[in-house]
Amino acid sequence: MSVKELCSTYGKKNTAPAVNAAIRAEVPGGAIVLDLLQRAASLRHKSEEWESEYVQLSKARNEMFNVIADKYGLRSRKEN
Repeated sequence: MSVKELCSTYGKKNTAPAVNAAIRAEVPGGAIVLDLLQRAASLRHKSEEWESEYVQLSKARNEMFNVIADKYGLRSRKEN
């Protein structure tokens, strides 16, 4: 599959929103991780604990990205 197919499948014009839609739809727990990552992003600078949570959620999201990248022929994302 290609990036074009990914965007077409999820009705998105850009790759990033299409990847997030694919993570939500195709990866078990993907929607939960993306929702929590969004919430943690606004709190990450409030404490070390929130920063740590944000980093862990980012790593989980990167792994989910890699699953979608493999399926649709995108470049894999290395851990932050």
